[in-house]
Amino acid sequence: MKKGGVDTVVLIVLVVILIGCVVYFGFTNKPEKTEVTTNSAERLTENTEKEVVVQTKTEVVKEEIKPLDLGKCQNSENTYNLMVEVFPVRILLDSTGKVTANYNQPADNVLNVNLPFGENVEITGFTKNVVGICAAGTGNGINCPLVLFLMEDGTVEYMKTRECFEKGTLETAGKVSGLENIVRLETALSMGYKTIVAVNKEGQYYDVSKMVSID
Repeated sequence: MKKGGVDTVVLIVLVVILIGCVVYFGFTNKPEKTEVTTNSAERLTENTEKEVVVQTKTEVVKEEIKPLDLGKCQNSENTYNLMVEVFPVRILLDSTGKVTANYNQPADNVLNVNLPFGENVEITGFTKNVVGICAAGTGNGINCPLVLFLMEDGTVEYMKTRECFEKGTLETAGKVSGLENIVRLETALSMGYKTIVAVNKEGQYYDVSKMVSID
């Protein structure tokens, strides 16, 4: 065979080998391209979700608390007016949530207070954190004291005040049944008698002295 023919054959063989390599490596690399495309799609989806989360704003709806309506007592038809009561035993709530009683004023001789004068005595037994306190002598004198505690969940707890004062051991007697969504406690006067009313978020209220045993 002539030299020119040999060169042609070699050239053809090289071209065939080159085409084979291109075809082989082209098919081999396709899954990698597919994987890259898939990963890119996943990243795109992930980024889109993140963008949606960032752009979505959570609106906090503030619950409206209506003002007290003295014409809306829920457990009595009597007329009530708010008043300021001076109680001989100060009930205190400190910044840590601890509740104490401090007997710092002489009480009527009808109220036997067996507490160290001028010292803070802790009140215990609460089921929730206390956020508000109200104390008053109910009825027509201090001889029927009532101490109430507004809890963080809107319920109200009470203390059997005369019994606790006489024993010198102060603890809650538990929740006042029927009181929920209470936002504040107030001393009030009705028909010449003192009491404490529990006000709910609707501006309605309850005469608590009619709901618990004072003793």
